[in-house]
Amino acid sequence: MSFDLSEICSININSKTQTVSKRSNFTRFIGADKLYRKAKAFDKNITKKNVSEWYKSQQSIQQFSSRSKRFPLFKIASNNPNEWQMDLAFWEKQPILISVNINSRIGFAKLLNNKRAETALKAIEDFVGKNEVSAIFSDNGSEFINKSVESFFDEHSISHGNAIAGDHTVLGKIDRFIRTIKSKLTKMKQIIRFKKLTQSILNEAISNYNDTHHSAINATPSEMRGKVMLDDVEYNKRLVKKINTDIPPGSIVRYRLKAKTPFDKEGARWSRTAYEVVGFDGLKIRIKLKNNHILFRSPNELKLVKAIQSDAEINDRVNQFWEVEKIMNHEKMRNGNYKYLIKWKGYDEPSWEPQDNLRLINKNKRSELEKKYWANNLI
Repeated sequence: MSFDLSEICSININSKTQTVSKRSNFTRFIGADKLYRKAKAFDKNITKKNVSEWYKSQQSIQQFSSRSKRFPLFKIASNNPNEWQMDLAFWEKQPILISVNINSRIGFAKLLNNKRAETALKAIEDFVGKNEVSAIFSDNGSEFINKSVESFFDEHSISHGNAIAGDHTVLGKIDRFIRTIKSKLTKMKQIIRFKKLTQSILNEAISNYNDTHHSAINATPSEMRGKVMLDDVEYNKRLVKKINTDIPPGSIVRYRLKAKTPFDKEGARWSRTAYEVVGFDGLKIRIKLKNNHILFRSPNELKLVKAIQSDAEINDRVNQFWEVEKIMNHEKMRNGNYKYLIKWKGYDEPSWEPQDNLRLINKNKRSELEKKYWANNLI
């Protein structure tokens, strides 16, 4: 998406047309604020309001801009003071095991020699030994999904959940924490000019973070250790109540279809099939067909309709109840999720199924069938 700044700077200001430059200066994929700063370099008299009005009037902006959300997003919150998010980060190709507490924002980081499973396990053991941990949420990388790590979690009664690949809202706090630590390390490198990151330097960055006042919690992470952010929990409860009022159980809905490409025009692209709302499951809404086929969608992906559509296209398989005998094999897809080769009871021919089809309760946690499979197939 390109904009000609000379066109913007020819906006009529105070009844005068200010033509500042005939030179075309193109900017790509930027917002109104950044566009204003660039336009200001052409014309000192141009105002932010001028650019904003021009920006909103462009057909390309109207075509590609995201629709406003009906409901605000849930906050990442938990009643459990010992729940953490975990991920691997990299500093100039050096892997770092990083974890942050969902409530207190207390951070932990361990420099790794490599990202092999056994190396990550030693770092996880060190992390658990130094912190109160009862639940960990990570992505589905092999560093966190392997037999050794899962056995360690089971031995220490630690619940382990995995985010769906690409779901940065679920792991939002660890993503933000990683950006913050990298920013601190960048500043430290400019000041002390270290050539290679060491655990001592990393500890200094983490200590500085843990002892710095955070406006979001109105305290330092160290001061909040072991406490629960009740305001965030109550906020989510109020939001659930509002959504249940607007989309109550028993409602008939369609869900928004994903755009095939990033350049598809935003619009009312909805499923032909209509579903009944069952209710909240975690922070997503469970919807089902009459044949009990289940899906999970966020509130902003749903639209109320008056009746179930009779000519909906539904795959024949979902009209039947199929019972899984066992998982025979697995493959990792390009989006980071897994698909499984399923042997069905009473049928000779197996089929490949995405992981979501086995996770009817919580899409971010492996089903019992998956746990059993991975326990026998991971080293």
